[in-house]
Amino acid sequence: LAVDINRFKMINEVYGVSKGNKVIISLDKALRSQCREGEYLGRRYADNFLLLWNARDMEELEGRVKALCDEIICLSDNPDNVHFQCAVGVHVLGKYEKSDVDQDFVELLSSYAILASQEAKGGYTTNYSFSSLRIKNVQRQNKIFEGEMKAALKKGEFVPWFQPKVDIHTGKISGAEAVV
Repeated sequence: LAVDINRFKMINEVYGVSKGNKVIISLDKALRSQCREGEYLGRRYADNFLLLWNARDMEELEGRVKALCDEIICLSDNPDNVHFQCAVGVHVLGKYEKSDVDQDFVELLSSYAILASQEAKGGYTTNYSFSSLRIKNVQRQNKIFEGEMKAALKKGEFVPWFQPKVDIHTGKISGAEAVV
């Protein structure tokens, strides 16, 4: 799982870093309380956490993720009145051999969970998303498109066309917008 506080920078800016740190600490405690023996929690950086959980099946996993989200929502009801939401991304791993697990393997798995958390971001409530082939393909296509756009920009392949903006009261041109 990947857990990320939505708009955390804004929390620090509005409430101050010390209250932002309290949010991080309370989230850390909540995440730890949801981990069972043999499961792992780590803080990637700032407001980003990774968890490695075990579950018998998807039903158990989804129930645990929902319980985690409910606990995070309860954290927003705090004495400092600092309300926040999290995005939780989940990547499901099948059976594997311990010999398969190395740093690259763990980084790949966490990247899938992070992609799923990005899919869950943007709302006004704590939300979760499971990674899927669709999410991976969309992210991959976006990255390819970004590279193509940068290359085209360097080559000067964009041509701006200007469309006039007309004031409907006077009938006069009041400006223009560029269409690329």
